[in-house]
Amino acid sequence: MRKLLSAIVAAGALALSAAAAQAATYDYTFSADNFQSQCCGGTPSPTSVSGSFSVNFDPSGGSFTNRTAGITFTTSDLTVDGTLAFSFDASSGKLTLGSLIGDGADAVKAGHNDFSFVIVDFLNNPSTLQFLYAQGAGTFVSYSPNVSVAATPIPATLPLMASALIALGGFGYFRTRRESGALPAAGIA
Repeated sequence: MRKLLSAIVAAGALALSAAAAQAATYDYTFSADNFQSQCCGGTPSPTSVSGSFSVNFDPSGGSFTNRTAGITFTTSDLTVDGTLAFSFDASSGKLTLGSLIGDGADAVKAGHNDFSFVIVDFLNNPSTLQFLYAQGAGTFVSYSPNVSVAATPIPATLPLMASALIALGGFGYFRTRRESGALPAAGIA
């Protein structure tokens, strides 16, 4: 009986930990202006950029670089030549999104339609560090972009529901065993 009870508790803990480690979808809405020329001169065009995108990943899963799966670019004022990607540094909490046309999501390549968006302290208090983009020959940077981040993790009630189902299954099992005579009734030695 102790082995069975231990197995039920272990299964419940496993179910709860698996539910808690689920990936979440993070939806970003951003806008940036006050661009300055960073390379090769020229006047920023466009002078303001806005858009939104979503990334889906588990931040507790460690660092990764230039992941292309799980990113959706919903809208933007920019033309982007390369494949979209994002990188995450688990030790610093820095999330970088951009195109792979240059040297990765964290770099912008002049002469191409490219962008890179850096969010620092992603897990605790997300704020933007910079928004870089290249359109044609110029590369432009804004150090004051605005970003709104909304996480859509698993519902908070899912682990609670899983533990309730495990408990009901355990109660049902012991009730069936007691009714069949395999276990003594409560209070009787």
